[in-house]
Amino acid sequence: MLYLLYDAVQRHLDLKYGRFAHWLDRELRQTIPDGVVAYCINIYDGGNGRWSIELVGCAS
Repeated sequence: MLYLLYDAVQRHLDLKYGRFAHWLDRELRQTIPDGVVAYCINIYDGGNGRWSIELVGCAS
């Protein structure tokens, strides 16, 4: 029973990671704006049980 629960949780996490990876790949394929020398990923609690992620382009 514990294995089945773990397996269900793992499939759920894999799905979420797949969606995140797809989003990140899509964003990073775009032309890098002038002045951006690095990227930073911010992950934060967006409230109501949701997490939010920002991809921030940083200047030097």
